[in-house]
Amino acid sequence: MLRFCVVCSSEKGKKAFSKSQWSKGEGKAKCKECVFAKENRKESDVMCAAKNCMKIASNKCSACKQVSYCSRECQKTHWRDHKATCSHLSKRSGLKGIKAQ
Repeated sequence: MLRFCVVCSSEKGKKAFSKSQWSKGEGKAKCKECVFAKENRKESDVMCAAKNCMKIASNKCSACKQVSYCSRECQKTHWRDHKATCSHLSKRSGLKGIKAQ
């Protein structure tokens, strides 16, 4: 049996959830990883901009310096969504624009 985590939208098995979260109604469960990430996050932490990623970001977009990511993989995944706003953000902040790909 699988259930979706409402935070990361991942489909996971019973072991990924605490007993109390697993017993909650359909669509209300939060996996252990998402609960742990939220409980251990500091106010100063910046979260990764990639969809479904709950990790703390340590890198910024090299073009606009306005959006943060936890890894190169997340940045590549999020590029399709970020591409349209990246050049606008870099112009607004006075940075060099994006390269055409």
